[in-house]
Amino acid sequence: MLLLIAILLFGMGKMTSVVENSMENVLYNRVYIANTNIINGERDMYQALVAAMELHDAITTEDVEDNRHGYEVNYQQMWDHLDTAVALIKEDPKAYSEYTLQYLAKANGFTPETDGDGYLTDTRKFTDLVQQFSDEYTAFYNSFDPETNTGDYAAHIAHFDNCEEYVNNIKDFIDMYAVLMLDGLSNNNSKNLVKAFVYAAILIAIVVVLFIFTVRGILKGIRISKTNILELAAKNLTYDPQNVKGNDEIAQMADATVNLFKSQNDILHLINQSSDKISEASESLNKSSDDVKNTTGQITVAINDIAEKISEQATETNEASEQTKILGEIVIASNETAENLANVSKEIEAVTKDGMEVVDQLQRDTKANDDAFQRIFDAIDAMTESASKIGETSHLISDIASQTNLLSLNASIEAARAGEMGRGFAVVADEIRALAAQSADAVNTIDSMLAELSSCVEQASEQRVQVQEAVKTQTESVFATGEKYRLIVDKVGVINKEINSLDSLSQEMDKSCKVVVEAVKSLSDSAEDCAAGSEETSASASFVQDSVESITKISANTQVLADDLKALLQEFRF
Repeated sequence: MLLLIAILLFGMGKMTSVVENSMENVLYNRVYIANTNIINGERDMYQALVAAMELHDAITTEDVEDNRHGYEVNYQQMWDHLDTAVALIKEDPKAYSEYTLQYLAKANGFTPETDGDGYLTDTRKFTDLVQQFSDEYTAFYNSFDPETNTGDYAAHIAHFDNCEEYVNNIKDFIDMYAVLMLDGLSNNNSKNLVKAFVYAAILIAIVVVLFIFTVRGILKGIRISKTNILELAAKNLTYDPQNVKGNDEIAQMADATVNLFKSQNDILHLINQSSDKISEASESLNKSSDDVKNTTGQITVAINDIAEKISEQATETNEASEQTKILGEIVIASNETAENLANVSKEIEAVTKDGMEVVDQLQRDTKANDDAFQRIFDAIDAMTESASKIGETSHLISDIASQTNLLSLNASIEAARAGEMGRGFAVVADEIRALAAQSADAVNTIDSMLAELSSCVEQASEQRVQVQEAVKTQTESVFATGEKYRLIVDKVGVINKEINSLDSLSQEMDKSCKVVVEAVKSLSDSAEDCAAGSEETSASASFVQDSVESITKISANTQVLADDLKALLQEFRF
């Protein structure tokens, strides 16, 4: 505090000194430059007079030119210097138009004994002196022309003497004005210095009072803030923190401790509620995990059963395919049925990529497979019936061929009896007998093919019962698997709702489900690959079980953390 007062006093003294020096410099520059210009102008005026005299006595043309130029230049320079001096004095309006020679003489302490120029009675102002000089200087220039020697030379010299007198008056005016300003400036600086010290003393007293009140307010705010912080450190959130009135930093700090109390209280309540919710979610997660694990075990058993059934279906499907190829070589119409069977087989292979959709597609393909086999069985029945009809037609053709052969024989006999006239008819009878023989051969060929066809149809019929039984068993297994998958999807949905914060584990479970989907999808490549895919799905289901067990362990750890958090919260009073 004392250092601040000392600095303040030193600064005020320094500032006063600087201001005083600055004002003195300004006054000095103005008066000095003005007086210098008057002196220089007086010199130019004398040089103009000398040039006029020499011009008056000049003999050569060169002398005339030089002196005329010197006369005009010096005459004009006097005006320029006078204008500069007047402009500087004009900066102080009192000096320019109010102060008189009488006032300045008295202010400078002139006495009748020391007033040799009579300034104590001279009431002329600076503007009067300038005007008188201007009039005389103009008259000096106009009264005589030294180049032509025209005019009044005596008046010319008289006007110059008057100009010199007025110049001296102007210089005395400026000198007395400078002394007056310096004395006034010194007195004013002394008064200002005294005022400055008085103001400084008052300011110091005010600063001391304000400092005392400020320190008291700061200490009070610090004590309140300290109490608030100590209660907070003691974990006593039941304490009602105090505020400090004001907008300063101490009040803001106290308000911050109050806000800290409230925020800490709100956070602890929120943590308490969150820990309860975490405990509930952990319990629900454990229960759902157990359900999923049990369901996944059931799915593994069902998938193994499906693998066995699909393997049996693959064998029966290959045998049925071979029989269909044989039937296709004999009956062209069976090609369409074989193509439908191939399309159905491809549809069975086209299984989707994620859990529930894979099972649904498998069910649809199984149903389509059943329908395709039914169409094959219907086609086999139709071919059996067609073969029977063809056999009947073959027997009819054989009978017709026999009768035709007898008729041709009779015709040949009759043609022989007719002799020459029956020769042409005999030729026709021979042709008919040849056609009958060809028909009999064709009927034999058809009978042979029908016998082969009947054998194939009989074999296909024998396989029909076995294939129907395998398809039926597969359909039942697939639909049972679908129900199991629906159950696991429901359970996984419950788990997703309960453990949104365990996204990474959910993604791991999703990957495991995708592994199952890919294993099931591999069934679409071929009947043999279906069995291998079922084994991979079984392995994936085991992985899901492992993942669920991991979730169960993490849930147990979460429960432990929730219990620790509750124990920590009990240390606070709120």
